[in-house]
Amino acid sequence: MQRKSRAQQKSRIKTRTIALVALSILVSNSLAVPANSADNAVEPEAATHSGINQPATISHDKMVLAKAAAEGKAGKPKEIKLNLTRLRDTGLAIRQIRQQALNIYLEATRKELKPTDKCAIADPVPENVDMTKEECGAYLPPRKEWLVVYLTAIEPVSQLLRKWQGSLNTGTVVRTVPKGTAAKFRPVNKQFFEEALKIEKHLDALHDIFEAEQSDNVKLAEVSKGLLNSAKNLEKLREQEFEILKEAAIKGVTETEVL
Repeated sequence: MQRKSRAQQKSRIKTRTIALVALSILVSNSLAVPANSADNAVEPEAATHSGINQPATISHDKMVLAKAAAEGKAGKPKEIKLNLTRLRDTGLAIRQIRQQALNIYLEATRKELKPTDKCAIADPVPENVDMTKEECGAYLPPRKEWLVVYLTAIEPVSQLLRKWQGSLNTGTVVRTVPKGTAAKFRPVNKQFFEEALKIEKHLDALHDIFEAEQSDNVKLAEVSKGLLNSAKNLEKLREQEFEILKEAAIKGVTETEVL
């Protein structure tokens, strides 16, 4: 199926657009650098995760300056110093994705309750999130209004990642890490970026389910599983990045280098 543009999606789902605006503001605020941070002049999108740039070379800082000059953006690009606080905030974004993925699975596995059923709602175990076509008949049809809620809860995080990637590509942002850590950080960073892009595919699949005349429980469970796997992988990579920066912080490294 041909991928739909975000503009087309928004034109078809008016409520989704409104929700995206509100949630984008909330996510931007949650990922921004604290007011008392040493580098608090960074814009909200610049305070999102470090893992959305392709591997850089040692001369990347000069390349960024050249891009900025070519586009008429005189002056030095914004320097984003990657630190432990930013990586901690990245964890909050990943947690948001994981939580909504579990909610999607709960939506796919709703049943008609009997008087003998318990009131408590058990949280699904991520490792057991799966469904076969034979099981689908036992579940109620997914509610489309709730699919919109889950879609608009995840997409602002993905949008911020895409937006910041765009800023990096146009030479308006340069990221730095503690001196001596770039060589270790880059390969992990590249993996994070590649995994983050997979979230887009899961969101496209979720939107296709929403647009279908009858939502498919099995496909919805597959989206949930895909998002959970991506969240799990992103968290592992974030922890690796955190340990690299933590080691440098413990050593008292204050100089930086371009990532």
